[in-house]
Amino acid sequence: MTNPGSANIPKIAQLARLYLSPEEEARMESDITKILAFMDELNHVNVDGVEPTANISGLSNMMREDTAIESGLQERLVASAPAIIDDVLIRVPAVLPGEGMA
Repeated sequence: MTNPGSANIPKIAQLARLYLSPEEEARMESDITKILAFMDELNHVNVDGVEPTANISGLSNMMREDTAIESGLQERLVASAPAIIDDVLIRVPAVLPGEGMA
């Protein structure tokens, strides 16, 4: 079987941002040849009467009730803040040099 991808190995590597040595290119060509041969084999499988499916288990998504719970996280975060303004805003140290507390 002729490998239609053999001449495209450098192009495929470039598109994937891979830098392959000549040895790696040869190995990649061999791997692609094997993959294409397997796909060709799958093309000859008789699937008459087989229903297409995306999920073989028959299960559907299990969803839980979305309920709000009090975690106390907000209070813990505010308690660890360097400074609080009007019990709502958190004052943090400036990120840029030359600035005081933002």
